[in-house]
Amino acid sequence: MKKDNLTVNELLKIQKIFKNKNWEIIETKEFSHFNRYCKRIKQIKLEKERELILELTNNYLWIKEKDYIEHLKIALHNLVKDKDINDKTKIYIIPLKSPTDEDKSKSSDCIAYLFNNCELRYDFSQKIELISQQNIKRYLSESNKIILAVDDFIGTGNTAKKFIEDLLNQFKDLKIEDLAILTLVIQEQAIQNLNTEYPNIKIFRSIKKKKGISDKYSDTELFEKIKLMKQIEKKLDIPNRYLFGYEKSEALVTMIRTPNNTFPVFWYNKKNEDIAPFPRH
Repeated sequence: MKKDNLTVNELLKIQKIFKNKNWEIIETKEFSHFNRYCKRIKQIKLEKERELILELTNNYLWIKEKDYIEHLKIALHNLVKDKDINDKTKIYIIPLKSPTDEDKSKSSDCIAYLFNNCELRYDFSQKIELISQQNIKRYLSESNKIILAVDDFIGTGNTAKKFIEDLLNQFKDLKIEDLAILTLVIQEQAIQNLNTEYPNIKIFRSIKKKKGISDKYSDTELFEKIKLMKQIEKKLDIPNRYLFGYEKSEALVTMIRTPNNTFPVFWYNKKNEDIAPFPRH
């Protein structure tokens, strides 16, 4: 059945999702996330399509900037529990960036900077130091070290693969065993992608996320959900390169910024439109 407005039941479901996730509800504020979300749902006319977006939202992860340090601590605690890490291990931090983005400001720079946080440093006995990619060479001769490439979110793993390949090509004495990746959130497909190319690379994270549709449903239900999402994206005029999220990542994640790996129904705005609940711009 086609709908132009939200039913009372749909509005109650949306309010329940926001309350369960501790997302702020300000109904009087024109551009609140809640009002944006309701506007996006109203753009979706078919009941089954709306139900799918509500289902996906139940599994949506939104990590706000104020929560970054706590998730960073979780990822670091996972690192120091590794059998090859001890109290004397020196941890050298570098932002994880594509070689083409080396001179650009990226989210990985933000994560690297957070390692200056005093509270975080007091929690760990290991020496933690921020270094630049250009200075890696001076640390290669040290024993008991780890060069830790950091980011807030890893979607496909392709950027991380290019990053590792570039480092290994630049620094011939660098061993893959001396490298590791730390991120707040990573898609399971990225872990598989990285482990296929670099089986010995260690990956530490706070949260691992699965694909929103392909990893949740199966058989006839999976076919139906994929069909519904294709219909939704077609009606919203989503560009081909973002269908089901960048490289079909099917992510349900917002960090400080929403990655384009996330289903675009949550972040994509057409020109002169301001509706998406988690816009990228």
